[in-house]
Parts: sequence; C-alpha cells; structure tokens
Amino acid sequence: LRGATWKNLTQVGAFTRVISTRGTTIQGAAPVAQAPINIYFGVATSSLVSNYPALIYGSFSDTTNWNGYLQNRTALFSDRVIVTVGLGYGQNHPDGRAVQKGELTPNVALVFNATKALALYGSYATSFNPIDPTLENAAGVRGAFNSTTGKNYEFGAKYDLLNRRASATLSFFKNEIGNALVQTGLTEVNRNGNRFYVEAGTRRSRGAELTGDYQVRANWFVSGAVSYTDAIYTGSGPTSAAATLAIPGSRAEKTPRWAWNATSRYERSEGKLAGLAGSLSLLWQDERLGSNGARTLSAPDPLQLPAYARVDTAISYRLNEHWDWALNFDNLTDRKIFVSATVGSAIEIATPRALTLRASYRF
Repeated sequence: LRGATWKNLTQVGAFTRVISTRGTTIQGAAPVAQAPINIYFGVATSSLVSNYPALIYGSFSDTTNWNGYLQNRTALFSDRVIVTVGLGYGQNHPDGRAVQKGELTPNVALVFNATKALALYGSYATSFNPIDPTLENAAGVRGAFNSTTGKNYEFGAKYDLLNRRASATLSFFKNEIGNALVQTGLTEVNRNGNRFYVEAGTRRSRGAELTGDYQVRANWFVSGAVSYTDAIYTGSGPTSAAATLAIPGSRAEKTPRWAWNATSRYERSEGKLAGLAGSLSLLWQDERLGSNGARTLSAPDPLQLPAYARVDTAISYRLNEHWDWALNFDNLTDRKIFVSATVGSAIEIATPRALTLRASYRF
C-alpha cells in the first residue's frame, strides 16, 4: 500500500525444521583404557590395539521446531520517518516428550532521517529459549516455568559526509537475559524429594560501538569499528546453591570489554584486471574469562584468556558472470589464539595459519 507521502509493507511468514537423531550403544562390554600418554614426552607408553566393539544404532526420533512472524513497515512523510513493528511466536516439539512452551516475541524499530546526512534510530527486540518441561519447581510441579527471555535495546545515529564517501555510526546497546533457572543445592529438595529449580539468574550486557567507512578512491575502501561491552551477572538464587552461583556483578564469560577491527579492500572494476580484489583485515580482542562460567564463591578465580590480535588477508577474482575464485589467508602471522577454555588442561586453540581456496559458480 502507498500514498502520496507514505507507504506500507506487511509481511507474514512461517517455517518449520525437523531434526532426526538416533543414539548408539556398544555391543558387549566397554574396553578398558589403553596406551596411557607420557605427560612429559606426549607419546603413548604402549601400542594401540583396535578393540572397540561394534555400535548398535537406535531408532530415529524427530524434533520439530516451528516459528511464525508478522511484520509491518510503514514509511511516513516521504521516508522521513520509518516505523517497523513485528510479532513472532514459536514452539519446540521433541519426539515422545512434552511440548516446550513458546513465547510471543514483539519487536519495534524507529528511524528518523533528520537530514539527508543524519539518521537517528532506536529499536527494541525480544527473544526466548524454551525451558525443559520436565523440570520441577518448589511445589514439585513440572512444566510450570516460562521460557528464558532476552531483551535488546539499541539506539544510535549515522552520519554521512564527504558527499557520502564516508560515514560514521555510533550506537549504544543493552541486552538482558531474564527468567534463567537455577537449581537448588543437594540439601534443598521439594515434596517429591528432588532438587528443584528457581527463576533467579540473569545476565546483563551494555556498551557502545563506533563504526566507520571511507571510500579513499573509486575502488579502494577502508572500514573499522571499536566497541566496549560491560557484561555481568545480576540477581541471586537459592541459598543452598550459593557456592556455585555467579557472584552478582561478576563479569560474564567469553565477553571482552574492548574489541576493534579494521579492513582495507581494493577491487578493480574496469580494465584488463577488472574483477580482481584484495583485502587486509586486522582484529583485536581484549582479555576475557574462559567458558567455565563466572566467578563463584567456590571458584572465585576462573580461567582468564589473554588478549589477541589476528591478521587476515584475501585475494579474489571474478572471472566472468558465473565464476568467482577466492584465496583466503587466515591468521596470517600464525598467532596462538585461545578461543575458550574451562581449565588449564582443556583449552580450545584457534586454527593456526590457514590457506583456503574457494570457487563458486552462479547459475
């Protein structure tokens, strides 16, 4: 729908995903551990023997996920003001188990084009994660919990300059996770004699991000971004589980406070080398906690991963309207990067220097 100074677009959609899985069991007794590793030399103390028994495959079970949404976008005053409102809903149907409850997920966004160069925007979005319907509350009732919910608030401004050859965007954001479940300690049970769950825990992150891009020449572009994120745990839980609960105000895991990246890209658009492009990217992340959770009274000093910098580069060539070729060099300087970790003996390290050749064909 459209008028002289307004236009409206409404979208309705739905999708379904079915996942089939099956378990396995071993035929016969499990073999004993063999060939222990010498921790000083990293070699097996005896030869390996292939004696693992055959696997017995179970029957398939299907899990069905479906989601639907309704979204409306209205532009007013000749695109001076743009309002988007949406609503979604979804459910999870595990095979042979109770349906995991869904939640309505509203979202709204507003864009105000103050001038031809300056745009202001704000948005609010929600999400949910279904709760296992077999979990019990303090009264011993199952399926009584609402989904874990997420809320995101963001507002900012974008400014174009130098005849739109450059732009800068400054945004502020806040994310919240609420209604997370916390299990009671070993000594606190419900009337069924089981440890139960309490809607208590939550996580909050907020910060700011500044991004920019600049067209240096007709075929040369540079861009960059810097962000600051303050992610912490808030709320509390049952006193019987106080030793393992995140200390209120403690930093969330796997979230660096500071991060930045910069990219330079050149693409030839005409002449004999038309279609040839190259890029160089730099990325840096601040130190962050490992994936073993936040600080707790029983583990007040979780593993902290060091900051890192990474250099990536790529060369690509569009041969014709159908063929594209790309050569990517990841972690060019071969830095040792710690991605995540639970303890010092269980650390995930990023891929070392890697060269990847990709070819794609468009029909």
